[in-house]
Amino acid sequence: MYEIPERVYHALTMKIVPAPAVSAIALEGDTPTMRLFALLEVIASKDQLFSLQALVEATGLPKPTLHRMLQQLEGAGLLQREGDGRHYGTGVRLRRLAENLLLNDSHHGARHTVLRHLVEEVGESCNITTLSGSEVVYLDRVETAAPLRFYLHPGSRVPVHCSASGKVFLAQMTAEQRKRLLAHAPLERCTPNTLTDLGKLEREIKRVQRDGFAMDDEEFLPGLVCLAVLVPVAGAGHRGSSGSNGSNGGNGGNGAARGNGDGGGKGGTGGTGGNAVTRSNLCVAVQAPIMRLAAAKARALLPALQRAAAALAAIDAEAERSSSRARA
Repeated sequence: MYEIPERVYHALTMKIVPAPAVSAIALEGDTPTMRLFALLEVIASKDQLFSLQALVEATGLPKPTLHRMLQQLEGAGLLQREGDGRHYGTGVRLRRLAENLLLNDSHHGARHTVLRHLVEEVGESCNITTLSGSEVVYLDRVETAAPLRFYLHPGSRVPVHCSASGKVFLAQMTAEQRKRLLAHAPLERCTPNTLTDLGKLEREIKRVQRDGFAMDDEEFLPGLVCLAVLVPVAGAGHRGSSGSNGSNGGNGGNGAARGNGDGGGKGGTGGTGGNAVTRSNLCVAVQAPIMRLAAAKARALLPALQRAAAALAAIDAEAERSSSRARA
């Protein structure tokens, strides 16, 4: 059996708190292949590295069996051994698989429709993003019809520290997780506005945690402004609003991408009892040239962005229900 305590993001108080007790996960499977898959699920479900001994203690499997399983997964590129030679984490091939699933899943059309309607409402380019390592990946994007625009196609990658979506993802992590992600290489200065000092970035993250949304004020590209919110976790119910204007909730987390994401919602005034929520790995964002959308004006688009985030969460909630019915 497998159980490791964790900490989660509390939707009402917007603080990192101990997670509630959860049922242990059995490492089960009818075939050797399915048991390998179950081991991958265990390792991918937590934001931490695992040693062979830790997995032995967590699963109860014999050390030679686990060692053989880890060697198979490492050889396939699904896991990778860290520099100390003792700890294992998810490999490049497994992360690419997760990204491709998000880019090409069967609900892409429904999400794209939500994004297209959002662009029609706000009149600017909008995108859906996910976190992959220290980069934000564009899963989908709809461009505005306006002649002046910045073109970033699906699959584009931007640094996590200087993008609005990236700040939202960072705001869900603990300070230790952020440090582990960002502290080992200098933060690239993309524009004069880019935050390259960890202390200043940490203060910005605190603001995102307080307000429930993030801004990119010409920090990634000169002349580009972006506003982003998190997509609510599928099946977790309605949460409070993001930001200070009390609109319906738009930042909890997302079921389709929750394996790599971080503690959900920045709920404000409309929360439902302060439930701790699972981590999300989807954001929805609007981008525009600063000559059309100054930072102050961008905040006025927050309610529309939150409505789109709620619609995206509803799509994933229905997908989860359909999957549950199929398994029943």
